Amino acid sequence: MSTNPNNNTWDSIKIHDNWFEAPHAVPESNMGDDFMNTSGSWGWHGVSVYNNKFIAYGVSSYLAGQHQDGQQILTGTYVKIYNNYYQDIVNYAVYGDAYYGGFNHFYVYNNIIAIVTPV
Repeated sequence: MSTNPNNNTWDSIKIHDNWFEAPHAVPESNMGDDFMNTSGSWGWHGVSVYNNKFIAYGVSSYLAGQHQDGQQILTGTYVKIYNNYYQDIVNYAVYGDAYYGGFNHFYVYNNIIAIVTPV
């Protein structure tokens, strides 16, 4: 997904009504695949993520060396994350880092974050 901070405003990019699955390490740690993230300083601009299900599942042979987030956003403008269901994510459901310059108009609301699988 590529977004342009100069042209996007509310709802320029909509990600909705999807079912996503990603593995994480078992026994539980914070290691696992991210569902959505940004790389570098580009960020999210005009992105709305809503009505999705993000389901993490354990694997005993997880080999990647990163922590698991639902959304890992480093910077952004006009971002909305709402009405989503996050299950068994072992780090952050929504991680707003602000490493590359912060956020402007960043809303996270009405999400469900659940741990249903015993550790």
